[in-house]
Amino acid sequence: MAVNYGLNKVRFPAPVPAGSKVRLSAELLTVEDIAGGIRIALRATIHCTALESPCASPTRVPLLSLTKESG
Repeated sequence: MAVNYGLNKVRFPAPVPAGSKVRLSAELLTVEDIAGGIRIALRATIHCTALESPCASPTRVPLLSLTKESG
């Protein structure tokens, strides 16, 4: 199971023109052991084909459970 722990360092340096195509690249920054699972940090960079620079660059922090769910 994955839980969204939040976003860090969210930046929107440029607006995206309407109708533009976008693409996303991601980089794994950290992996931390926590009780019952792991916490990772992924830096996403969102590019717009109409711009030369990124239009957004958040760091997503999900928690991933490594325990077997009862049921």
